Amino acid sequence: MHRCESCMNMYDEKSGACPVCEYRQSMRTGAEGVPAPSEVKKRKKLFHTEKTIKRIIAAFLVFLAVCSGLLFVYNAFEPPEEVYNVNSEHQGYAKRESVIKKIKKGKDIDTIIIENKSLMKNNSDQSAKIIQSVNISKYSVGNIVMFGKYPQRLIKDKELIEELNKLKKDWKSLGYYSGEDLNGDGFGDPGTMKSKDYTKYADVSYKGDKYRAVIFTDYRPFCSSGVCDSGNSNQESNEYVANTVYWFRYEPLEWRVLDPSEGLVVCRDIIDAQPFSNLCYEDMSGNYYNDEELSVYACDYETSSIRSWLHTDFYETAFTDSEKSQIAVSKLENKSYSKKYSKYDGSETEDLVFLLSYSDICSKLYGFNTESGAADSARRRRGTDYAVCQGLFVDPNDGYSHWWLRSPGNGSRRACRVWSDGVAHSVCRVDYTYFGVCPAFRFVPEYELYGSN
Repeated sequence: MHRCESCMNMYDEKSGACPVCEYRQSMRTGAEGVPAPSEVKKRKKLFHTEKTIKRIIAAFLVFLAVCSGLLFVYNAFEPPEEVYNVNSEHQGYAKRESVIKKIKKGKDIDTIIIENKSLMKNNSDQSAKIIQSVNISKYSVGNIVMFGKYPQRLIKDKELIEELNKLKKDWKSLGYYSGEDLNGDGFGDPGTMKSKDYTKYADVSYKGDKYRAVIFTDYRPFCSSGVCDSGNSNQESNEYVANTVYWFRYEPLEWRVLDPSEGLVVCRDIIDAQPFSNLCYEDMSGNYYNDEELSVYACDYETSSIRSWLHTDFYETAFTDSEKSQIAVSKLENKSYSKKYSKYDGSETEDLVFLLSYSDICSKLYGFNTESGAADSARRRRGTDYAVCQGLFVDPNDGYSHWWLRSPGNGSRRACRVWSDGVAHSVCRVDYTYFGVCPAFRFVPEYELYGSN
């Protein structure tokens, strides 16, 4: 006797096969090898089950592909928020150890504002016949008013250039930054930036006009921690080359009226190219700060390089004492462009000249499109020759450029800007040097400037 390995039945080996197994096989296939009805039903059920499982798997794979595509698009337009270590000593809002940092020139912004108020008081005692004031309330939104002067147009007259080159010049450094590129990405490494003397200027007067000479021995890098190189700068592509003296004429600044009742105006052109923050230091968690103590986020406007630059280099260069007396002190809100990134909100400041905010450039009252993503012609700006010489990016298709806003963006080293096409963005590194500056300020109401006169 032999035991069947399939059914464990004992059978005679002489019969050749297990009779029980042969019987079961006949029940499944039928007498002529055709499947029995019960087996057909079972096979159909199994077939449909397998088909359904395959459809579910295919649908799931399609779902994953769509999600991946959407995630790619989202990252392309709004990169993920930078890492924030909730267990670090910088938990919550970044500390502000001092309200306003001291400026290299020896004055802080509070001192400049006090001096400006003193000028207002002195001028309030003088006759309006001596000081020509601007009564901005008589203008409409979108009107242009001329006020102050700044180097703008490139001098191309060879004879004039020869005469200007003969003049004695007192060269001064613009203090532009550069750093080291240890990781080889071309943008330099945070914390390596230093102020250097590779770009200098000299102001002179000639036949009643004022001119500025500019020369640079190295090319200004794309970001303040970058390496000086022609391939890492816009200056050469803008047709400005190293070791050449360029002359620019001081010309009246044109301001676009945003709100006559408030006296608010913004420069019609991009008048210079400056980073939002020259300083950028990174901690172990991937957060960025504008001080070595890692106490203030790099996107903070109150302590930013651009705010200091506006109140020193620009303010002192562009306006006479009588013009300064007509500039009001503005109380500014410096919150992030979105409540989602409220941890980057800055403190309120009092400023004489400033950058517009994200909400300002979406204000219908000021003549802008309310949609930040719209290509608004009212937000588009071109740079002056002087700004282009400083390394401003210029769109080769239409000649427009990007310009800064003061609102913090969606990361610790990101601030908002207006793109060259008039669209507002929130993902811009604060240490980029090739973005433009469009200053804004408020005029003192005429009645306040001259009292009862």
